Amino acid sequence: MEYLHIKTRNTRGTRRGSLADPRALCDIRSARDQSSILDPRALRDIQKKIRVRSAFTTIEMLVIIGTLSLLSATLILYSRTAENQIVLFKEQARVISILSRAKSLSIATYGKPNAPCGYGVHFEAPSTLLIFKDLAADCEDSDQKYSGSSEIEESFQLDPRVLFDSLSLSDILFIPPDPKIVITPPQDEATIVIKTIDGSSSVTIKVTSAGQITTSF
Repeated sequence: MEYLHIKTRNTRGTRRGSLADPRALCDIRSARDQSSILDPRALRDIQKKIRVRSAFTTIEMLVIIGTLSLLSATLILYSRTAENQIVLFKEQARVISILSRAKSLSIATYGKPNAPCGYGVHFEAPSTLLIFKDLAADCEDSDQKYSGSSEIEESFQLDPRVLFDSLSLSDILFIPPDPKIVITPPQDEATIVIKTIDGSSSVTIKVTSAGQITTSF
């Protein structure tokens, strides 16, 4: 194996050459190569790369935020529309239930002492319903419609998010024992339309003079 003489210096002066292993020389060269990482130009290149990568990351984040905002707005709009539909269906079912209750009361109280001539439902725009009892000394002379607060049996209000859009009737009265149906003003089929406050959706209830109830959207 060949050996090289290397002259080294230190603060104390010059010493004789010493023998060095070639592997040691390789380690020295490797250390010198690695020290180039600390070169200012190399550091500047690395910083430029980092800045460029950071810029792309910012753009990507803006795209993601924009996409999420659009999706959120779409979901909120869909959620509100679905909520309005649910409210409409709920109030439609509630109005039908109130009509059925008035009919049931007229049949249940028939023949009892001091029983009214019948029970009915009074509609007032924009959102009021009343179950009323038709009071008269002689039912033959009854006006067969709502006549004032003294006849109120129960009072209801529609959900604040909906209202009556169209009412072709003001009263519907159920006269026992059949019961007979009297609609005011007189008509063969009355129409009740309920809509959302913003007018985006509506439902319709129809009641015939025979007492048949149908719905549509």
